[in-house]
Amino acid sequence: AQNKVGGSGVVAMTYVKNSAPDGYTIGYLPCELAMVKAQGLTEEIEPSAFDMIYGCNIQPAAITVRADSEWDTIEDLVNWCKEHPGELQVGTSGTGSVWHIAGDAFAQAADIDVNMVPFDGAATAVTNLMGGHVQMVPVSESEVASGVASGELKILAVCSSERSEFNPDVPTLQELGYDVDVTAWGGFGVPKDTPDEVKEVLCAAFEKAVNSEEFKELAASKQYSPMVKDHEEFAAFAQEQYEFYTDYFANAQ
Repeated sequence: AQNKVGGSGVVAMTYVKNSAPDGYTIGYLPCELAMVKAQGLTEEIEPSAFDMIYGCNIQPAAITVRADSEWDTIEDLVNWCKEHPGELQVGTSGTGSVWHIAGDAFAQAADIDVNMVPFDGAATAVTNLMGGHVQMVPVSESEVASGVASGELKILAVCSSERSEFNPDVPTLQELGYDVDVTAWGGFGVPKDTPDEVKEVLCAAFEKAVNSEEFKELAASKQYSPMVKDHEEFAAFAQEQYEFYTDYFANAQ
């Protein structure tokens, strides 16, 4: 296994795309697959540049505040923001990151004016929330889990179409009337034109792995949900996400 960092995943995904289509180079394709082209980071990387193998995980953004804040519901937060336009400090995992997009999409849907404060990663954003330097973060449940467990943080809503299994009492933004569905997700793919017989072997292997009890236990321990999508379902999902982010960034200009 190799970890190639840089460019919101562009370096690694480009390496996979340009590798021999023989089944020996398999790439982890994160949600950035659907957004880096629209962000102008690359002209080459989009879902259609790969042959999908299997989806494997998904995490919604969780709108999180300090437990001692004055907001107990999303309505409380939105009403406060309308009375104090531009004052809410929202810590994100970096400009253009999926969690930044989640915060921005929420602000647009709620028609509120907030101040987005980018940090170098979600962990730093959460640390600044704990320290009171920002007042809200839109990050994954796993990244705020220890703060929620200790009673220092509370999640007001999750940005997915269904409630989370890890925080089932927390409503979705869609339930509350805000059409926001922003999640971090990932799966595996291979270079385009990999032979069908090779892909069949890989698809069967990943199907077994993603559906295994061991993977389900690992996912639960890390607070992310398995995303059980075969190659056709994963390809269609990634393409839908690509179209969403293409529209999102076009309108954000």
